[in-house]
Amino acid sequence: MDAFFRQYLKEENVKLKFISMAFLVGMVSLWAQAGFCQNVLPESQWAEKTGKGQVNWTAGYIEAIGVGVASDKGAGIVEARPAAFRAARAEACRNLLETAMGVQVDSKTTIKDLAENSDIIHTQLEGLIQGSQVADQEYRSDDTAQVTLRISLYGNLSQIMIPQVMKQKKSGQPFGAASAVEKASCTGLVVDARGVGARPAMLPGIRDENGGEISEAFRVELETSILQGLCGYTRNQHAATGLMSVKALKADGPGKSNLIISNTDAEKIRIAQEKKGFMKNCRVMIVLD
Repeated sequence: MDAFFRQYLKEENVKLKFISMAFLVGMVSLWAQAGFCQNVLPESQWAEKTGKGQVNWTAGYIEAIGVGVASDKGAGIVEARPAAFRAARAEACRNLLETAMGVQVDSKTTIKDLAENSDIIHTQLEGLIQGSQVADQEYRSDDTAQVTLRISLYGNLSQIMIPQVMKQKKSGQPFGAASAVEKASCTGLVVDARGVGARPAMLPGIRDENGGEISEAFRVELETSILQGLCGYTRNQHAATGLMSVKALKADGPGKSNLIISNTDAEKIRIAQEKKGFMKNCRVMIVLD
């Protein structure tokens, strides 16, 4: 009897080890897939990647990655981890600043242009970077730390940059929009800018074929526009169905952020402006390649 039970327990133990190993392999596979998926953006989102940073124009944020290691190689794990995370954050801040500098405010002006011409703006930008949100962080098996930092394209950053550009404009007000695709279901306008090489900006322009600004149709209080985001961007042409839709004939300006539409479409927008409820809260969605 004892021999029977010993053999039974031995067989069950082997089964348990096999099941445990299969479970562990499965979990590792799931974790790997989850980690991979976190780095893959939804197909409809429009993002620009630059080195160790990216600007997600659909979700409305700028982010960058930094990797760091403890300067004291002989430090114990208690001292090494915090030191590595500090080094990683410092590098992420530098990469985030570099990424932010390349953002187009309008078709002619980048954040770098504004920051280089004003010590105050440069200091304010650095302050935003230092106070940036930690989007992700991990301590890796090679004793290095990785930190991902993020700041919003709207709110504080817009409050610094947009008024400076508006001062340079001779006439017209910015047109406002939702900062995310989900808000595009409200009454408003869709500009199909696919196939013309258009690029996103915090303050894009829409003009008719004669160069006439049609921003009067989108006049809103600047403060509200800054907080909500001045425009929504997407790759999905069906993300804003049911709204008035116009086609961009070409993209103009150094940053390719000024969209030229036909005179017919421009007139259609001006007429629609007279209707109650059109462009309420200034919902504008721009579809890019």
